[in-house]
Amino acid sequence: MERTIALFSCLYLFLSTSLGAQDKSEYNEYWPQWRGPLATGVAPHANPPIEWGENQNIRWKVRIPGKGNASPIVWGNKVFILTAIEIEKAVAKDEKKDDGDELFFGIPFDEVVDRVRDAGNRADGSGDPVGDPVKFTVFALNRADGKVIWQSTVREDVPHGYPSRDDSTLASNSAITDGTHIFAHFGSNGLYCLDMEGKLKWEKDLGNMQTRNNFGEGSSPVLHGNTIVINWDHEGQSFIVALDKKNGQELWRVDRDERTSWSTPIVVEQNNIGQVITSATNHVRSYDISSGKTIWKMDGLTANVIPSPVFENGLLYVMSGFRGNALKAIRLEGS
Repeated sequence: MERTIALFSCLYLFLSTSLGAQDKSEYNEYWPQWRGPLATGVAPHANPPIEWGENQNIRWKVRIPGKGNASPIVWGNKVFILTAIEIEKAVAKDEKKDDGDELFFGIPFDEVVDRVRDAGNRADGSGDPVGDPVKFTVFALNRADGKVIWQSTVREDVPHGYPSRDDSTLASNSAITDGTHIFAHFGSNGLYCLDMEGKLKWEKDLGNMQTRNNFGEGSSPVLHGNTIVINWDHEGQSFIVALDKKNGQELWRVDRDERTSWSTPIVVEQNNIGQVITSATNHVRSYDISSGKTIWKMDGLTANVIPSPVFENGLLYVMSGFRGNALKAIRLEGS
């Protein structure tokens, strides 16, 4: 059974129509990363409709093969989306079922096959990947009409970390762009830098993540200047790492005493220092983006931290809500 996701053109309507510029001053004109240019979910120059539906304020709608929860990102005339496309094994002629065998205990046979295949696509007890191979793919769509401009498969392999939950995917980490390159993050299955035409420039393997209860991965990269930062909280040795966006070389890495979290870091300029801020169970922390040195830390939140930090008007907001609830407002000037 083919699994697909739909991409709606309301993204097109939510963004400024100004195109072409790719410098820092134009960063706010597009949707270049998870939660937008300010990492707040706000498009500063947008004038979106307040209502939409199947037949209202939808410019286009297309199907994307595979499965993915990654947020689309937008730059110029292109919409970029990540997906993981399962390569289904060919069914032998003698294995094909006729119409009389469509139901299996009341369930359509093709759905049964799909469930069995999904169950097999799990890491075995050794942590080694098992199951069918997957194409990890980046799509570039025309922002005006949704047509595919290019698609680039950056990896084709049996994946690590196939999630145990149906609402999680192998393409849940959102991409990020600086207008010159796209950084496509597939977590345990690699970080890939492509140019705006889909050509692979470099790739980086950060290892295999062991998420709590095999729930799947989801934290997205953050970009500041020439530095990409990725938070890697899991059931193994957690860490945060900074990479040079030009070549993927590691600039610094700091171990963290945290269990699995899915929160995406943010970067805030304070006193001319770029602070990478992470929220997690044990601590909320700030790291100097130039060195990885801890600037400050405070008590953390609940287990299974998912929401990303938000910064506005001098206040940092962090929250979580699994088996309890926590909400903190932190004034960085006094931190």
